[in-house]
Amino acid sequence: MDRGLQSILNKLPEHLKNRINGLDTDTLEKLEEIRIKAYTDTLVIADGKEFDLNDGHRITPESLEHILDVLVDYSYYAYED
Repeated sequence: MDRGLQSILNKLPEHLKNRINGLDTDTLEKLEEIRIKAYTDTLVIADGKEFDLNDGHRITPESLEHILDVLVDYSYYAYED
């Protein structure tokens, strides 16, 4: 698996990381985007196709804010540029 993808997955909640890591190798290699929205299932875009993870976990606004904080290392200003 690509190290960049692995570094992103390591910052996601365990249930999301496990579900994405469970995708087939071809899908992981062609992964383009992970869409995480409040109150919906997480979507993965790979090779131009959309996949619903259907993992049964609904992301709350608070969880979404925490995920964003972790992804930007709690520094929104560093990512504005």
